[in-house]
Amino acid sequence: MTPPFDVRLAGLTARVIAPDDGLLAALAERLPPAAPAKASRRADVTWTLEPAPGSSLVGIRRDGRAPGRARSREEAVERVAFQLALFFARRAEGLAFFHAGAVSWRGGAILLPGRSMSGKSTLVAALLSAGARYLSDELAPVDAAGRVHAWARPLSLRAPGRGADRLAPAALGASTAKGPVRVAAVVFLRHRPADVLRIERLSRGEAALGLLDNALAARSRPETSLCVARAVTERAALFRGTRGEAGETARALLEGVLAPP
Repeated sequence: MTPPFDVRLAGLTARVIAPDDGLLAALAERLPPAAPAKASRRADVTWTLEPAPGSSLVGIRRDGRAPGRARSREEAVERVAFQLALFFARRAEGLAFFHAGAVSWRGGAILLPGRSMSGKSTLVAALLSAGARYLSDELAPVDAAGRVHAWARPLSLRAPGRGADRLAPAALGASTAKGPVRVAAVVFLRHRPADVLRIERLSRGEAALGLLDNALAARSRPETSLCVARAVTERAALFRGTRGEAGETARALLEGVLAPP
């Protein structure tokens, strides 16, 4: 049996057990940095993946309960990665998870809310190439003080005609930000090919509603989600708009809109 690993955040530990290196390696590409599980440390939740011999089916067992079934290893990995993030979103005290990319720039965090397939990872990669530091490309944990905590999994960059490529920030010449970083700007952007960056200011109420719409546990923890959304919007610069090519957008954000006066 391949040694299990732990993902830790906010005093909670999620453990993953699988019988082979391939499954754990695939999971590691979809999760923030993990640590080898310690027998002396109790996990708050444990997922066990159980491939069926001679079949593509994979059983997914949580805390010893009867396993659900995934039709493939890829589906099993995606399901566990999402369930693990949802566990932290529902259980981590004082934290709200948002569908958002996030980078650190000049001591403040730039939060880019948006659902999957909206181009967050591509824009985060461009921001890293332009000098920002990495926090997250898909899910951003934010605390009640309005600070983003790193959820620094490898970036998931989709290429035409292929699946997602997994890329470490170091491959872009970037590093991961250490410690929570206060949100300095929230930017809601829609991708319009061949367009240029066009943005406008948002009110605090509009921005808070936008964040709540992207909160992973908005229904199960509405009070926490609202508290964090208010903390973020209280001091951050708030924008919405459209963007074109990611590289040009990243430079415009860092050098213009979000540059110090």
